[in-house]
Parts: sequence; C-alpha cells; structure tokens
Amino acid sequence: MSSLQSDGKELLLAPLTPNFWRAPTDNDFGNYMQDWAAAWREAMDNRSLERLQVTDKESDRVMIEAEYRFTDDEGQPVAQWKAVFTIHGAGEIHVANHIEKAEGQPVVPRIGMNVELPRELDQVSWFGRGPFENYSDRKLAAHVGLYENRVSDHYVPYMRPQENGYKTDVRWIRLDDRDSTGLEVLADDLLGFSVHHNRQMDFIPPVKIAITSEDGPGARDNEERVNVHVNDVLPRNLVSLNIDLGQMGVGGDDSWGKRTLMKYSLTEKSYSYGFTLRLFDPENSN
Repeated sequence: MSSLQSDGKELLLAPLTPNFWRAPTDNDFGNYMQDWAAAWREAMDNRSLERLQVTDKESDRVMIEAEYRFTDDEGQPVAQWKAVFTIHGAGEIHVANHIEKAEGQPVVPRIGMNVELPRELDQVSWFGRGPFENYSDRKLAAHVGLYENRVSDHYVPYMRPQENGYKTDVRWIRLDDRDSTGLEVLADDLLGFSVHHNRQMDFIPPVKIAITSEDGPGARDNEERVNVHVNDVLPRNLVSLNIDLGQMGVGGDDSWGKRTLMKYSLTEKSYSYGFTLRLFDPENSN
C-alpha cells in the first residue's frame, strides 16, 4: 500500500510494509541477537511479491490480497506473509495480516508494519498503556488509559541509541496536525506501536559496539566499529509509525548473554493480526 490521500494531500511518504526487526537494545547485543536472529534482519531486504489480485469486488468494497515471500541473504525461506486489504466505500481500509515462519527459523524480534507519514502529523493520541515506554515484560507500571502528546515525546534519548518509546496493549492510535488532517489506526484486538521523527536505522550502529571475548581477536580492528551517541540522532522531516502485533520483551536478567524469556517472545509458527486505517478530521471530532 503506497498511497492514501486526504483532500488531495498524500499521507504516505513511504509504503505500508512488513517489519520484523528492531534497533538492538544493549541486552540484544549482549545476547548476540544480531547473529542468532540475522535471518529476520536480512529478510527485510529480501522480499518478493508472489501474488497480487482482487478477490472480491462489490458496490461498497474491494478486497485485494497480496502474498509475499521473505528469504535470507542465502536465498533460504524465512517467512510467508499474506495481507488482505479491504477498501470500503466510506474510505476505511482494513488490513488483515497472516505470517507463517519457515521451518527452523529463530524467534522473530518483531511482527508488524511500518509506514512513513508527513511530519505535520505531530500530535499523537492513543488508548493503551502509557504514558511512558513499555514492553511485554516491562509494562505493569504503565496503566491503560487515554493519552495525548507529540511525536517527539515518544523518543527516549538513551546514551547509546537503541529501540525506544514503545507502547503496548493499544486499542487505537491517532496522528493529526490539529488543523485539517489526521489518520486513525483501530486495532482488531490489541496492538503495539511506536512513533518517531526517525527511521529505525537511525538507532542502529553499523556493528556491535561493546567487545567481548566472543567477538574474536580481530573485533577491535573493524573500521565499522564506530560508536553512536545520543547527539548523533537528528530528527528527520517525517513521522515513522510502527503498527505491530508486537515485539519480544527487552529481557535483562543480565546484559551479557541471557535472552528474553520465552513467555515474552514471539515463538509461535504463525501469527495473525489486523487493524483499520481511517482518515480523521480534527475539526469534526468530539
């Protein structure tokens, strides 16, 4: 899905696309997520469209099915993704996603979709956990409620940039410019989301920074090993929105090898989730 317009104004700066990765946390680097989950990072660059067709067309709606195949850099299967877009005459678009992991693939860090929107959609409202960041294994102090702030308020400036600002158990999300344009995301069940004036890549260093004995004797000679600091993260002229089934917890039993507990990880072979996109007019809102 590459275009959604409101009164002739394009709202999608980049298409709505599947997303399996997250910017590694310190704990992720400690347990070498960048290695054991590499297939999911590689899959982001190895997506092929296998089928796209209109499956139902009535006077008040159109259904479009898209099937994608994801592989790693070696061409080995990682996952199959099916997205069904139901476009209603009133303008609402329902997105139903189903993912099947290939045999032998590791825990997936994240299952979701990313889209880029105009920077003017800077006002954020949501009904879910907040107001501070929360994750599947770090959320009990974040109560479910109705919250409002700005996109920039979701950025958590960790000294070493990493995954940040996530929200869980979300029923709906709204982004608007408090003038004439807005977009709502309504969950079929519960969603996780994050929103920033940065792309995910802005929080990821070129290679793992902290060196341990497991990195091998030549690790210090890697010229890509350049540290990234909080002052290196500069806001972009966009809003990057992640609309997720969820992501694995941040872990933290220790920071030098323990992985996220399985009960807070995405371990199933298949997952399904959906949401509705709806244009929102702040001037006509209650």
